[in-house]
Amino acid sequence: VYTPCYCEENVWKLFERLARDEDEWYAVVISNPSRTAVVLEQRAGSAENGGLVIWDYHVIAFRAIGGKADLVLDLDTRLSFPTPASTYFSRTFLPLDLLRQQFGEVFLKVVEAKQYVREFSSDRSHMRLPDGRWQSPPPDYPCILAPDGVGRFEEQMSITSEDVARRREARGWGTVLTLEEFRDRFL
Repeated sequence: VYTPCYCEENVWKLFERLARDEDEWYAVVISNPSRTAVVLEQRAGSAENGGLVIWDYHVIAFRAIGGKADLVLDLDTRLSFPTPASTYFSRTFLPLDLLRQQFGEVFLKVVEAKQYVREFSSDRSHMRLPDGRWQSPPPDYPCILAPDGVGRFEEQMSITSEDVARRREARGWGTVLTLEEFRDRFL
């Protein structure tokens, strides 16, 4: 099941299917405190600019073997699906110093798949315009909510300045890393 502009739910649905898989799976929230994450090779971007999109956040999945990422699942990429992790991270996050100066550094919040499936909770209110219309049509299945029915989207998808300063557990949901720290740890 794929719904454009609902990457966080697309990843949740992927993990739902991979539940019996014995591999280590992780979700990665890509963002920064200004919510301007520069990501290349995205289908939503044009070919003329390398598929560049400035997302407020983007969510992907990766599989790790022996603690190292080997495959990335990004349903919005123009690259292959799945993509070898080394290819994904070399093609999707180029050293764009000018863009980084303008939009801020990209940070990655890494969440274990089991925790992501268990705790992810969104009432989709972030996709509503002030007049109540949808920014993008929602998936045709019910909202994915935690057992208590409380949406935690903002807490789960945001990367705050405090998270960046601590560079460890982000308020109990994932670990925030710079791109370089992610590469050192997982690639």
